[in-house]
Amino acid sequence: MTDGSAAAALIALAGALVAVSLLGCWHVWYALSLSRLFARHETDVWRAWVPILNEAEVFRLGGQDPTRAALFLIPVVNVYALVLKAIAAHRLGADSGRAAGLTALAVVLPPVWAIAAAQPVTASRVENLSPSDAEAPVIANVAAIPHKASAQAGTREPDAPLTRRALRESDESTMIVRSPGAWELLLPSGERVAVTKRSVLLGRKPTSDDSNEQCIAIDDQGRTVSKNHARLQWNGTSWQITDLESTNGVSTFADDGTETALAPGSTLPVNLRFLLGDAALSVSRPRA
Repeated sequence: MTDGSAAAALIALAGALVAVSLLGCWHVWYALSLSRLFARHETDVWRAWVPILNEAEVFRLGGQDPTRAALFLIPVVNVYALVLKAIAAHRLGADSGRAAGLTALAVVLPPVWAIAAAQPVTASRVENLSPSDAEAPVIANVAAIPHKASAQAGTREPDAPLTRRALRESDESTMIVRSPGAWELLLPSGERVAVTKRSVLLGRKPTSDDSNEQCIAIDDQGRTVSKNHARLQWNGTSWQITDLESTNGVSTFADDGTETALAPGSTLPVNLRFLLGDAALSVSRPRA
């Protein structure tokens, strides 16, 4: 081997070592970033370290078929895989209240995207309604929920958890009369939460960067509620609910008890009560 050939071989070897080192650093960076993202979504963190399997998990969390991550291994077709990843990243961003601009990073700088997507969105503290916000929808009939008073005066125990079956087994209703500005949400756990905003984000771990939106977490033992499942909004005349492309859907009930399932992303008026997955909730005036 001539000196020139030896030098060329050394340069090629050095180049290969540099490329492998950079690829390894990139993989570690991406895996660490995905680990934080997967932990936030309560999925297996170890998947972040396995190539292709980590992309499959991103697909799954973003509502895509995880088996399509294998398309990354096929030349030319892997461009389609990038499109699918961008869609999954967009859905993940929307689920956590992120801006759509974050989606592009999932394609050009995946580690940066994963770090940003893993960061919780700071939700504002609940504030009282101003006088102009005191308007409230008029809902004459609300589901009458049995209430167990505590033996100690001035206190009360939480209501029994609500489920789909419990709603169907009870058809009692009562007339509620209260001042216009007072409303509360009855959660599946029996807890009652005051509604203080015209827009309420509901879910297992809801997050929003909108200071005019109230976030209410739903403790769902059956894990049928998505992290950001639905948005309850006051439109000036009534409450309406929007399905935020949740996994297990949203349903509303008519006066006769007829259940209507919302299409993903659609909006319907809230009459008496509604379901997030299998968790039953209702909005009503506070009880005395």
